[in-house]
Amino acid sequence: MNSSILTGIFGGSFDPPHEGHSEILKSFFWKFRIVKRFL
Repeated sequence: MNSSILTGIFGGSFDPPHEGHSEILKSFFWKFRIVKRFL
């Protein structure tokens, strides 16, 4: 995975995951799986 994508998601901060970060990751991977299905 491209690190710039992760930087965009987390705003460049890689501190231990907060509740907000885990929610963002869940929604991101859910959308990614849906998009991947159509490729």
